[in-house]
Amino acid sequence: MAIPFAIGTTVTPIDTTAATTSADPIDDAACAGTAIGTCEFDIWFTWNPTADGIATMSTCNDVNFDTDLLISTGACGAQTTVACNGDGAGCAGFSSFVDFFQVTAGTSYTIRVGGWDAASIGTGNLTIVFSDLVPVSNLACTPDQSSGTDEVLIEWNEDVFYDTVGIYLDVIDPANLITTVAGVGAGGMNSFNYTPAASGGHTLFAVGESGGSAAPSAQCSYFFADACPATTGATLVPVPQNLPFGGAVSCNAGGLHADNSYYRAYDLCNNYSNTDLVDVKCITTAFSSNPAVTTQPVRIRLHIDSNGGAVGPLTGMNMFYEEEFQVPVVGNELYNFVLGTGIIDPDGVLAGSATTLVGCLDGETLVVEIFTPDGQAAGNSLFMGIPDPAQTNPATDQIGASYILAPACGLTNPIDMVNLGFPTNMWIMDIAWDDAGDCICGGGVSNLVCQQTPGTTQWDMSWAPVGPVGSYEIEIDGDPVATLPGTATSYQTDPQTAYEVQQTFITAFDAGGAVINFAGCDFNTAPANSWFEGAETIAVGDTAINITNAVLTTGPDLDPAVCAMNIGNDGIFNDLFYCFTAGSTGNVLVSTCGGNTFDTRLAVYSDCNSDDPANVIACNDDADTGATTPGGTAPPAGNPLCTNFAAELQFTATQGQSYLVRVGTFNQAGLGAGILTVNDCIPPTGVSGSADCVTGDVTLNWTANPNFVSMEITRDGVSIANPAVADTSYVDIGVDDGDHVYEIIGDCGSGPNPATLNVSMLQYAGQTDIVLAMEGLQDNGDVGDVDSGQAMLVALTAVGADVG
Repeated sequence: MAIPFAIGTTVTPIDTTAATTSADPIDDAACAGTAIGTCEFDIWFTWNPTADGIATMSTCNDVNFDTDLLISTGACGAQTTVACNGDGAGCAGFSSFVDFFQVTAGTSYTIRVGGWDAASIGTGNLTIVFSDLVPVSNLACTPDQSSGTDEVLIEWNEDVFYDTVGIYLDVIDPANLITTVAGVGAGGMNSFNYTPAASGGHTLFAVGESGGSAAPSAQCSYFFADACPATTGATLVPVPQNLPFGGAVSCNAGGLHADNSYYRAYDLCNNYSNTDLVDVKCITTAFSSNPAVTTQPVRIRLHIDSNGGAVGPLTGMNMFYEEEFQVPVVGNELYNFVLGTGIIDPDGVLAGSATTLVGCLDGETLVVEIFTPDGQAAGNSLFMGIPDPAQTNPATDQIGASYILAPACGLTNPIDMVNLGFPTNMWIMDIAWDDAGDCICGGGVSNLVCQQTPGTTQWDMSWAPVGPVGSYEIEIDGDPVATLPGTATSYQTDPQTAYEVQQTFITAFDAGGAVINFAGCDFNTAPANSWFEGAETIAVGDTAINITNAVLTTGPDLDPAVCAMNIGNDGIFNDLFYCFTAGSTGNVLVSTCGGNTFDTRLAVYSDCNSDDPANVIACNDDADTGATTPGGTAPPAGNPLCTNFAAELQFTATQGQSYLVRVGTFNQAGLGAGILTVNDCIPPTGVSGSADCVTGDVTLNWTANPNFVSMEITRDGVSIANPAVADTSYVDIGVDDGDHVYEIIGDCGSGPNPATLNVSMLQYAGQTDIVLAMEGLQDNGDVGDVDSGQAMLVALTAVGADVG
């Protein structure tokens, strides 16, 4: 359908309830990270602008289903995506918004609107806004404090002629106009140094004007952090601030965060050798913040964890301070929360007892929590920043560990980011503090680290002693499991029960048997086959798979040059590993299509000794879509059971060879239960049939499968032959005219596996004329006298023609 071109706004109704799903591949390179799905039940439009300019296209807040929106140019089958969006920022119901992009007069644009998944269909409107006066381009704001004054250098390109460019602070309003800069002409670069700049975080808008008309605005943001006050204590630094900062995971939908709590624990005596009472003054962290308006709320909370060691469970934590701050736009950089400058005890739960003073902690820890209240209703987005993963080793470069709690994603108690499968997600939480007096540290156990041993259900515990220790006791869920000498610094547990969370403590005793201190951690035990080293042996048949938040380890991404996934990324998340040894040489099918209820991915490796991406011999993402990249995944399965984005593939096995089978999810949030099927008796492949109209014979062909112990051929449900298992063809002699259904059936001893094909026969018997007829012409507007091939056959036969 063609959408008429107009300057300004055009609104077009959309309805996908009767649409089908196109086979065209999804190219989301132009909008990576916006949650483009599989564009199900899609509808297509064309739009042909007659003027150069810019356009936005949107279903934002104007549809009743989760949309994908893609705009492309080029001929059918060879299109290039120029703009797209899955979930627009601030758009309810995961609707879409494509911000201004350049359009060219005379170019035909194809607009594709579909649903994120097979359940996403509905109605609404597609809105196009076109302007023939383009905004300034490449607008950049560079903050600078080197002169002692807050300054922002604003730079931009002018692709068309402007009389002037107006610079506005936070809002495009005459009251917020900072300055007006003369245009420099089409193709020129312009700039303005904003000094002294407004402190804190702000957004600057540049609006080009020409002949009294204003172009759409361009914007950039800057931020000047308030400095932490001078303090008398040595700042507590749990992890270095290695640049450039990376981005962290969160519990979010469409980039808008849910309730997220980020934690760190501070064993002041044992990890930081602190012998003073601590008065907390400032918390320095790093994040990117994109509020829907000018600011969004973030809370700092201070707790005492009576368990020591790991953060949590919540029942052992006592909050003694809470303060809410309003955070502006921040571009993944450092931010200082100066305590006492926000709203202290915003909900009144501390009833006037809020304090920043931390006393002597014997066997306890100080816990800092950064809490981001649910931003989905308001349209707020905040992601924690992390030190450069290339320079920061989570095992050696941080003190303690980083934790997250997110009830909306099933994380109802703080969980270590290492156990969650994101070891490089390390929170920067530096504490600036004043010395408030002396404190006596008791020594004992410090720096407790608990990690599951890859390929097993055992756990490795390590710690550092502080001062003389007589002995240690290890207990799991209240049961003592080991007593160790005071010289010990590590312990490996017996195998634990997979999928169970257990509380573990180590207690240090002096030579007389008195308790010095203790520390604890949680075991969230994954099955051993969460790592390839512990791959579970499987045979032909069905294996139940269960991916919970205990199975959050993730092996290496696939190499797309070897085997590529269909969409989004080349990872297999929350993976489980199995080792299959082929009992015969031939094709083997691996599938999650039976009883699966979540989005899965599969890969098969050439042996069970490594998960090296170079060893992948087959992979698949969505079985019903197959390959979308050159040399990509397995072809479409054609299996009607392959729903819910299940995966299915085939590979050629050699008898006696072992193969590593890896099954996991499309992304880190994927959890669920299902069935993994391995079948070395797949239906015959390479099936074809041809009819000889002279002899009346039908020739059937197929590829031999050495796993078959017997074969059978049926025509129209009747058995006609039992070829040898090594045969690859069969001739059915003297077949009657008409359409016939053949089944070529292979059996490996466990039941029939048919491949079906249709063959039509019309034997030549000296006919002189052939009638070719298209039925239903009158139903489609043809008012001719004859609308039946049968009527023409009867008429020609009546006058003596020999017709076939």
